[in-house]
Amino acid sequence: FTLRQARDALRGGRPDEARRLLDPLVADGYRKAAKLTPEVAGGFLTRAERHLRADNVDAAWADLLAAEALDPGAARAVRLRQTLTRLGLAEC
Repeated sequence: FTLRQARDALRGGRPDEARRLLDPLVADGYRKAAKLTPEVAGGFLTRAERHLRADNVDAAWADLLAAEALDPGAARAVRLRQTLTRLGLAEC
């Protein structure tokens, strides 16, 4: 039931809620929850990209960090980090 709630939260654009639901299951070694973790990271990245398009850089960074905590090697996260870093350097 909790996995279904987490999937619904992801579909609804609420990766925070999905992570909150999955974290205890992942900590207990529940494999299906662990397999869903990269999707939660993708939800954070999608929201980070949306924040970036809306010029909300701080929120984009926060969501990027949350995504990297779940899936550190994601290529999409690397590209977003590079984009945000370039933007920060340009502002300096």
